[in-house]
Order: sequence, then structure tokens, then C-alpha cells
Amino acid sequence: MKRVFVLTLALVLVFAAGAFAQSIVETEYGTKVNQQQTLDVGIKILPYAEILVNEGDNKLFATPILGRVGLYTSNEWQVIRDAKVHFGLPDNHEAIFEDHDGGAIFTIESNYEFNIDVEVSGFENLVSEWVFFVYNHDGRPWPPVNGNAQVSKLTKNITKLTFQHPFGEHEYKIGGALWIDKISEQRADVYSGVITLTVAGAVGAE
Repeated sequence: MKRVFVLTLALVLVFAAGAFAQSIVETEYGTKVNQQQTLDVGIKILPYAEILVNEGDNKLFATPILGRVGLYTSNEWQVIRDAKVHFGLPDNHEAIFEDHDGGAIFTIESNYEFNIDVEVSGFENLVSEWVFFVYNHDGRPWPPVNGNAQVSKLTKNITKLTFQHPFGEHEYKIGGALWIDKISEQRADVYSGVITLTVAGAVGAE
């Protein structure tokens, strides 16, 4: 019934437009008068974006860490590479723990370009150094969101980063790394934190 109503409305509009198109109608006095007018119509669509994190897509450090001295990574190969630079380790240093399926995936869909804030909090009692990197994840080679991993990261001292999300639907991934410098450096326990994703605003908006 709804479809019939829509079609009927469309026909009425067509007939009305046809009557307008004649432009000249008879008045009660028999004189012809121009009845054509134009209406300017503008439809304004406001910028809008949504962030989606599916259940099960957050696997950051889902596997317990042994506690030996060394580098621990949670995500793909580029985290190992970028973590070595961050921690000042040599290229030939091997990670003790490599969880290649240990990242956090999220998707942003928008009808405009948006600034996205990524912020970390918590981990107050975690003495060992840690870092999180944010990458584009639409396809290889999965570049950092700001071009360089060292400006696309979160640490104890850099708790917030902003990147620009382009128009459309795009996937992103967060990878993490932890460096344990000494066995007794970090007490065995569970250390919790939160990474918050925020649509900060449309690019160029006042």
C-alpha cells in the first residue's frame, strides 16, 4: 500500500507540473494571464560520521605476557619495525612475543572529511614502557595514519593523537608494543587502560 501511495503522489505531481508548463490559463473574465513561477530548492546535507568497533575486534594484548626481558608486540610486522625505532632497539633485535592477530580494528564511515582523536588513559601502575601505533587498514602496506609511525603513536607522554579521516568508509587498526627492561621491573598483575576514539569535527569547520 505504501508503494501505491508513492506512485500516486508522483503522478499527481506530474500532472500539476504539466498544468504549470502551459503557463497561460483562462481567468473568470476570459483574459489570459501568465501563471508560471519558479521555486529555488536547496537541500543541505550536514557532515556526519560514525565509528564502529565490532565485538571481538579488540585483541590488543589478549594473550598474557611471560615477563621475560625483551620486546613484546601485539599486531602485525610493522609494529615490530616501528617499536624497534621507538624503543631504540637494533634492527636485528627479535621480539620475544609476536601476536600477529593481536590488534584492535575499527571502522569509520562518513560523508565528509573528519578529524579523529585517539586518546589513551590508564596504565598508571605499568612501569614498563609501552606504545600504541594507529594504522590505516584498508590494504597493504597499512601505513600509519599520519604518514610516519613516530607521529602516529600513543605513549605515557603522548596520550592523544589526531588524524584525518577521508570521505567514505575506511578501516583502521591499532597495534601495541611493550618493552620489559628487567624481570623485577614490573610486578605480575593485570594492568588496565582505555583507548578512546572520538569524531572531533569536520575538517575546515569553525
